[in-house]
Amino acid sequence: MVEAERYVAELLALRGDLLRWSAHVPVAPWQLLSAGVGMAGPIAVGAASGRLADGMLASIGGLAVSTADVTGPPLRRAGRMAVTALTGTVGVALGAVLGGHGWAGVGIVVALVGVLALLGGISRPLARASGQLTVLLVLGSGTTAVAAGHWGGAAPLVAAGAAAAGCATLLAAGIADAVGDREPHPRHERRRPAMTLLRRWAGTLHEFAGWRYPLRITLCLAAAEVAGQLWHQSKSYWIALTVAIVVQRQIDGALVRTAQRGLGTLAGVLLGSALLLTTLPTWGLVVAVGVLAAARPLLKVRNYALYAMIMTPLVVLQLDFGRAATLSTMADRLLDTLLGCAIALTLGYLALPRRHRS
Repeated sequence: MVEAERYVAELLALRGDLLRWSAHVPVAPWQLLSAGVGMAGPIAVGAASGRLADGMLASIGGLAVSTADVTGPPLRRAGRMAVTALTGTVGVALGAVLGGHGWAGVGIVVALVGVLALLGGISRPLARASGQLTVLLVLGSGTTAVAAGHWGGAAPLVAAGAAAAGCATLLAAGIADAVGDREPHPRHERRRPAMTLLRRWAGTLHEFAGWRYPLRITLCLAAAEVAGQLWHQSKSYWIALTVAIVVQRQIDGALVRTAQRGLGTLAGVLLGSALLLTTLPTWGLVVAVGVLAAARPLLKVRNYALYAMIMTPLVVLQLDFGRAATLSTMADRLLDTLLGCAIALTLGYLALPRRHRS
């Protein structure tokens, strides 16, 4: 009874969270501009050269780089960009390799995600990197449905897009530094020695807390992949992608967070599908991607549900632009999203015993 009351209280809090607009973290205009150019640029180049599909794949690299931290001195920013670009390329390439290999590929993807989730417990930077790699790994497996799907073709394109987006971001940050237009950021917390982090992480593995997130994401992704394999329709990979987006490491407030991501993802699927159904011209696609991508850095720190709603149509456009879009495929994607959200909510949160929650 107490548990049910807790669920109701958290869901009631969702009403306020959906409309809440946070202004605690500053976002500079150059961040919005570089994010938009980083994703729309590769598509524009691909369209101009008559290789739109390649431009869409390259824009996935821009999507990956847009998540990198741009605070700190120039060399540190460049290092983060390089690591993020490498992570994105590896994730998409692995996904493209494994995506077309049936049950064997599914098993390897689930196992890799479990290992990534476990290693992400070492430190916050590794947690962010493992989460990003998980989403891109699943996203990469979806590229096999719209492109050649071979890692030899996908990886260089994603790497090129990531490099171009990274250079655009660093250039914009450098110009902002030169004209004194960068927002002040708080000092970074002192870094802990690697051995200290490893010892602390090893200690958490003796408790359930150290295994909580790896078990949650592995169980949810396994269920999503099995559902996708058994449900033979062209958008079934979206079930796993929804799970990868919705299931997060933090368990505190996870019910509200899951609902926010789920509702935002559903709204984003409708928006992305509507854009495809309108048969956008190529220039319209470039503008739409640029506007949506530019809004991501702002919405990520202002309103989480709106951020999820903006993120989803970007992925929909990247994976499905150029393919025939119908009301039937839109319905399939919505059903896949609902199923992914249901898996994330039940197996990722509600199935967790109360004594193991924070």
